[in-house]
Formats: sequence, C-alpha cells, structure tokens
Amino acid sequence: MTAARGSAYDAFISYSHGHDGLLARVLQERLQRFAKPWHRMRALRVFRDQASLAANPGLWTSIEAALSSSEWLILLASPGAAGSVWVERELAWWLEHRSVRRLLLVSTGGGLAWDPGTGDWAAGAAVPPVLRGVFAEEPLWVDLSDVRSARGEAPEIPDERIAAIAAPVRGMDKDELHGEHLRSHRRNMRVAWTAVVALALAAAVAVAGGVVALDQRDQARTQARLATSRLLAAEAIASLGTRFDLAQLLAVEAYRMDRNPQTRAALFQAVSANPRLVRCLPAGAVITALAASADGNVIVAGTAAGTVVRWDLRAGTRAEIRVGDRAIGSVATSSDGRTVAAADGVRASVLEAGAGAAARPVPLESRRAAKVALSATGRYVAVLEPPPAGVLAVRDRRTGRAVRAATDSEMIGIRGESSVALVNSSGTWERRRLTDLRRIGASSDLFSPAGNYTYGISADAGHYGYVKYGGVATLATGRGTGRAGRLPDGPYDNLELSDDGRYAAASRSGRMYVLELSADVERLRPPLELTGGGSVSMIRFLGGDDRLVSATGDTLFLWDLREASRITVSTGIEVESGPTFDPPPRLAVSPEGKTVAVVGGLYTGGDVYDLSGREPRRLVHAEGLSGASVAAADSGPRVLLIGSVGAEPARSVRVWSAGPDGRQVRDIRLGPAALERPAAVRALPGGRSVAILHGGGYGVLDLTAGRPAGHGGLRPAAVADLETADISRDGTAVAWRAGDGPVVLADTRTGRTRTVGTGAAELVLFAGDRLLVQRSGGDLEVWDSSGRTRLTTLPGDAGNRPAAAVSPDGLTVARLRGDGSVQLAGLGTGDILGAFPLPPVTGGGGYPWDATALAFTADGRELLSATSGGVLARTAVDPAAWTRKACEIAGRDLSADEWRRSAHADPPPDLACDRSEQGQGL
Repeated sequence: MTAARGSAYDAFISYSHGHDGLLARVLQERLQRFAKPWHRMRALRVFRDQASLAANPGLWTSIEAALSSSEWLILLASPGAAGSVWVERELAWWLEHRSVRRLLLVSTGGGLAWDPGTGDWAAGAAVPPVLRGVFAEEPLWVDLSDVRSARGEAPEIPDERIAAIAAPVRGMDKDELHGEHLRSHRRNMRVAWTAVVALALAAAVAVAGGVVALDQRDQARTQARLATSRLLAAEAIASLGTRFDLAQLLAVEAYRMDRNPQTRAALFQAVSANPRLVRCLPAGAVITALAASADGNVIVAGTAAGTVVRWDLRAGTRAEIRVGDRAIGSVATSSDGRTVAAADGVRASVLEAGAGAAARPVPLESRRAAKVALSATGRYVAVLEPPPAGVLAVRDRRTGRAVRAATDSEMIGIRGESSVALVNSSGTWERRRLTDLRRIGASSDLFSPAGNYTYGISADAGHYGYVKYGGVATLATGRGTGRAGRLPDGPYDNLELSDDGRYAAASRSGRMYVLELSADVERLRPPLELTGGGSVSMIRFLGGDDRLVSATGDTLFLWDLREASRITVSTGIEVESGPTFDPPPRLAVSPEGKTVAVVGGLYTGGDVYDLSGREPRRLVHAEGLSGASVAAADSGPRVLLIGSVGAEPARSVRVWSAGPDGRQVRDIRLGPAALERPAAVRALPGGRSVAILHGGGYGVLDLTAGRPAGHGGLRPAAVADLETADISRDGTAVAWRAGDGPVVLADTRTGRTRTVGTGAAELVLFAGDRLLVQRSGGDLEVWDSSGRTRLTTLPGDAGNRPAAAVSPDGLTVARLRGDGSVQLAGLGTGDILGAFPLPPVTGGGGYPWDATALAFTADGRELLSATSGGVLARTAVDPAAWTRKACEIAGRDLSADEWRRSAHADPPPDLACDRSEQGQGL
C-alpha cells in the first residue's frame, strides 16, 4: 500500500531528538526497506525532519506541510518526547486535522502505562499532555524500550516489531507482512548469490582480459567513492543538530570525494543551517570552566588538563597557558579580557595577556581555591574557599593589600570596582564592599523552590535565578527587581543570566534556549531555540544580550542572535519602494558581478553601483524617468540603465552605459515607434544593441549608432497590459502573459505566436534554450525553445512567489518563497538543494516578497536579490565559497577516528579542511 492520492508520505515520525535521534533514523530506514519489492526504491515513504527537510527558516511551515501530506503519525513515546514542545505541537495538529485511529504509538523509554480505573494514561506515563483524555480505550503500542545500542552504533530492531509498526500503514496483516518480508529476504539472497556467482565469472573473464579488469576496477572504485561520499553526506546532515563542527567537516569531505547532487546539497545545508551559530573553537581538552569579557572580545576556558585557553576574537589569536595538573574549576576575566584569573580547587593564579607562558600566581594564602572573580579593571581579585569553614579573600593587586572574611556562600561575582556579591544555590545572598569586605546588603530569604530546579547567576552575580518545570524566576542581589519567563516544560542542565538581568539562557537535551525575561508575568515572550551545539555543559553571555558562548566537551560554540544567514550579506544599498504599492524591482548584474543596476519604486528612477570595493560606490543616479529598466551585456563590466525622460508614450529614451571605468549617456530618438510601458529589456550579444518589449511592440536600439535598429512584426495590441515578459538571449523570441490571457511565445522575426500550455501564469523566463513558466499554483514548467514540448515540471505551491533566476550553466534554479527564503533546486531533476532567507524588510508599502527580483552573476558564483523597501543583497552560491565558510565555522580539521566512525573505512592521508579542492565534477 502506498500513500493515498495527494499524500507525499505514508507516515510521519514524531520524536525527541535528544532521546531517540538515532533510533528514529534507523526506524525510518527499516520501515522504508521492510518487505520492499525488488523493483521499487522503498516500500514506504516515511517523513523524519532531519532527513526530509531542507534548510528552511520557516520550520513549522515545513513540518505542517509534511503532516498534512502524511497518512499516519508514528509517535516515539519517551520522557524526552513527553516534554518536547515540538512533539506536543505536532500531536496537537494531528488530533485537530486527522483521526486518532491513524496514530501509532511506539514506546522507547519504558514509560507507557494505562490506568484502567481512570480509563486514561497512568499519572506517571511518559506521554505528552495533549494525548491525555484522547483514547476511548487502552491503545496497543509497540515496545522498543529494550532496543538500545552502544554509543554511536545503530540499534537493531527485531523484524517482528518492524512488522507490527508497518502492517497498519501498509494495510496488511502483521503475520502476512512478516512472511512477505521473509520471502523477499530469501529472494534477495538468491539474487545476491546469483550476483556473487556472476561477479566471480566476470572476475575469471577479467583475468583473461586485462582491459576489462582495469575497467571493472575503475568502476568499482568509482562506485565505492560515490557510496562513501553519500554516506558522509548523510552523516553530515544527521550531525547538524548535535555536533555542528563535525557536520561542516563531513559535508566538506563528502563533496570533495564526489561532487554529486546529494553531496552538494549536504554541503549547502551544512553551511546555511543554524545561522546564529557563527563559529566553533576547539580547546584541546574537555572544558571545565568558562568566562567572557564584558566587551565581548575575549573568551577564556579552563580545561580538565589544567590549562587556560584565551581567545581574542577581535585579533583572531589563541593562547594556551598551563596552570597546573589539576582541572580548572573557575575562571574570570576583566572587562577588556586582558587579565585572567583561574582556580583549580587548590591554587589561584592570575595571568596577563601578552605575558607568554609564565603565569603569575596570585599571592593569596589559599588551600582550597574553588571560585575566582575579577573587578572590571582587573585591580581586585577575589578567591572563594567553599564551606564548611569557607573564606572569601580579596586582594588589591595595585597595593598588594588583602582582606578576608568568613562565608558559607557558593558563588561570587564582582560588580565594577566597588562590591563583591556572594550567592547560595537557595537564593540567599550578601553584598560586601571590596576594600574592607564590610556588608552593604543581604537577604536571608529562601528564594529557590524545593527540589528539581536548576540555578544560575549573571557573570557579576548581580542577578540570581532558577528554572523549574520550565518556569524561570530571578532576583537582583542589590538594586533592581526580579523578572520571570517561560521555557518548554522539563528539567534543565544549565541556566545563565545576562548582566542586566533581562535575558536568560538555558540548555537541556542538546538544545539551548534564549529567553527575554519580564517583570509582567502576563506578557511573557516565547524563547528562541538554538540547536547544533550538542549537550551543553556551560553557557555565558558574550558582551551583551545577543551574543553567547556555550561549551560542549572540548569545543566552544559562538552564537550571534543577530545573524540571519552565513552566505547572504546586505550591500547596504536600499531599494526604493513605491508610494502605494511595490512592483518588483528591475535588476541587472554585469557578467563578473562587479557592477549592478537597480530600478525600484514605480520605475521612475534607477541607480548603478560598483560593488568591487569594500563599500558599494554609486556610479549613476537617475530620477524623473518613465518606465525605467535595466540590462546587462553578455561580456565586460558594464550594465545598462534605460528610461524615458517625461511622460509616456516617449519619443526618445536615455541610456546610461556604466561600469567601474565610468559611464556614457546617450539619448536615442525612437521616431514613429514610441516607447510605452517597457516590460522586458535584453542587451543582445556583443553589447552594441538592446531589445525592448513594451506596450507599443518590440524594437531593437543600436547603442553605437544611437538610433532604432529595427522592429519585429508583433502587433502592439498583442502585447498591451503585460503582466510578465522576457526576451531570449539572442532577441529572436519573446514570451509574455497579458492581462488574464495565456502565455504567448512569439518569433520576433516573423511575428508568429504560439500559446504555451494552459492555465494562468505568474512568471515567464528564458533560460538558455528553454522557457520557464510558473503557473499560479506554484508549479514551474520547463519548455523547449519552440514552446511545443514540456520537458519537466518542478512542483510548487501557493508559497512560491513570482521571482526566479537560472544559473548561467542552466543547472540550478533559484525560486522565491512567501516566507522570504530562496530555494535552490536542480532545474533538470527538481532535486532540492536547500533554502536560505533573504534579509528582512522593514519598509515598503506592499507585500515585500511579491516585490523582489533575483539575478545570478554570469560566473554563477553569486545570486543577487533586490526587494522594494528593502536592500540589495548578495548570496554566495558557489560550493568553493561554501567549503571555505564551512572550514572557518568548524575551526579545526576532521580527525582520523571521526572519519572511520562516519565512513567505516580508512581515512585519506590528508584531512586538512583548508587543503586545495579535489574531486570529480558533475
């Protein structure tokens, strides 16, 4: 049984990534292969988010689309799933739009239990809250709670349990399906043995024929390389949510090994996913302590190997100093990061940036230095000995004077140069003056709840807080008021507060959340979820509220909440918007991508920019035009800006031919053929003439002679009120849709026309010898140059906007979505490469993504986008640029052990990420 008509998936797997990430992947693969007929790729099509979704900023929209096109929902019930907000949301959607009879339960944590007395799940059952009160009687479920494996190895799921899950989805009896699987297995074994025998015979023949042997050897190597590259690509995608640095390295190796659509997609998705995770910093040993400077430029980590590692992010330097042989338990920095303090449970040390490997021990008498803190300038250093018989000691490093006081506190922090705060896990606190440790404020009230909570403080201990069952509460250890927030339910491993007390960061099960806190509990904002850093052990805010650093194992992960994309940058060039609505801008880029012409607003003005420098330089600014348009020559660094001065219909046009070397301006009189509402402009080969399709017909202007060069045989009435239009590269064909009419393809030499396909269209676009037509439903049809044969159709939906571009090699199409993301796909195959978001739009009077233009550079390395009321942006679409970015993000090389675990083969001799590009082209 396959998915019903209109359904893309037979089943949708809902699960906890932290608890069942590996099991879900294995289950998906087994369900798709179980009792698979030999002539089909899969027996079932099963959706699992990390395997089925491309990089997409509209995550819930994509998941909802997958749910709506699935016949069954398979829930992997576990304690992690019971507390997952995403699982809860997926189940809520299913129960609202589908039947509970199409819900299959699989227990993976041993926590399912039914209470016959209440006719519902037992109180301690590991089920999401939305499933309580849903079932009229006790449902059947498949128990996989005993299916576990060694870390990193795929678990083995017994065939009879796979059959129990697959049978209802396939519409078959379990025993019948299990029997079919056994028969299929025996048949496949016969085929396999037949293949073995055939290979043996082929090998014997190969011995007799050396040429055949060499050819078979090369084919085997090619197949092995292809299989390994695809395995690495799959492992890269699977690692995106847990070890982002590893995902980058595996994706790079996969693409280098074999450049095929799957490895290219994996590289793109790896480098474009989780854009807020900007960099990984390996420490060389397990990180046991973490601190960040107040100015956000320096990060300090203490390690289990007794070393202190300091990164200067502005200078791009890394320094490592050995303090001792014991694990570092606490580190602190001054505001500028130049002074660092460290404690290893016995001694306390102070290190100065630039002092080399010699660390100066702090002259404080301490036998149990557990915590350290530094004042803003680094003048005062505080060392805390833990209770019982705890002691706080503060040393003025300028005068050498030290003061001490007894304390039973667990945490410390220094605010500025004035006071030190001492805090306990229960929320009791006191604040003392630095110079004499005189108490200047305190609270003995127990703030924390009873049990099952996680506490945390800000770097200066000015704020304390806890999280319990998802609820966050904070207090100020001095001036100010407490705040509150709400996280998804469940236990948390870490909690960190920003210095101003306005934000909290928490982590659990490989996910990190950043939450804006509020004094108004009625207006709590939802948190921002961050993934890719694995199981977080520590979090620190980095110089404010929008940058963080987290630690996982021996690696630091830098986060910038302001980042929306790694591969897209804004040029800073604002695109004019219309006063009442925003038509799509007109955009042309020179072949080498250094010069760009943009017309925005109501086509009443335009600009040409030089993008070759660090900052864009405007070459031309034209205003007061009618029907302004742009075009790019097929060679050279120049672009054309064309418009008529004065009201339409115009008897003459003004042409700016501009590039980094300057500009030329020429007025061309049109004679009897007036220019009226230009719909498409194309610079013809050689760059000496330009073709224009407009409301008055079709014409060619000779830019060298400064006069019209000829007109086609198109009747003006046929091309009136054009909604979308384009001109072929050589100007011999034009295509358009007028009003509510069909798509028309015309020969400009004879005037003969042909209707292309049926149905309303939003976009027509020439791509080499092909014509692209996007229908109103979102499907993109690819036609031959004659408009008689439809070569293929790329599926779409109402989310596709009327903006697209095709790479110069004709292999890739970029399509704009209604959520502001651009989707890249293979033009011939339809394979989805991935998606990336465009910069957000804050201005404009209309719907911004209906007013966006896309254009590739002639070398295909960049895609430019212009949005009315927004900005001109540049996106790197070159795999070589993605590789460089992936290596920069990872900050290290792939190890031989990581290669073996992922590829199940011996590694190549060179695993340096930044080595020269190698591999096979498409």
